[in-house]
Amino acid sequence: MSCHKIGRQDLTELDMSSGFNTTAFECDQYCIASIIISWTGATGTLNGTIKSQWSHDGSVWADFVNGHMESVDSIDINASSGEKLIWFEHLPATYTRVVFTANGITNGTMRVYTLGKDG
Repeated sequence: MSCHKIGRQDLTELDMSSGFNTTAFECDQYCIASIIISWTGATGTLNGTIKSQWSHDGSVWADFVNGHMESVDSIDINASSGEKLIWFEHLPATYTRVVFTANGITNGTMRVYTLGKDG
């Protein structure tokens, strides 16, 4: 399979001491997207959460977990370091972003890599 378009967004050294939303990644021109999330050095009460969200206009967002648009599950951060992959095919939205909620996490560094591929 040849790859016609590739889009990439690398967000590194994100501070986990408070919650954040990543910048939006425009994904509507890709048929496949993946988000790789890794973190190190998490301290405090390890009960943070990660959600991926999708939007058609970049202003109204809906939770999107494990390839389904539902406000149900999130990825739990319950270890000082770890890595997760979220994979989507046939994207139904224009933008994606990652939402991190720190809860009791007081320190740590997160990296978020988003890749879109058409082909």
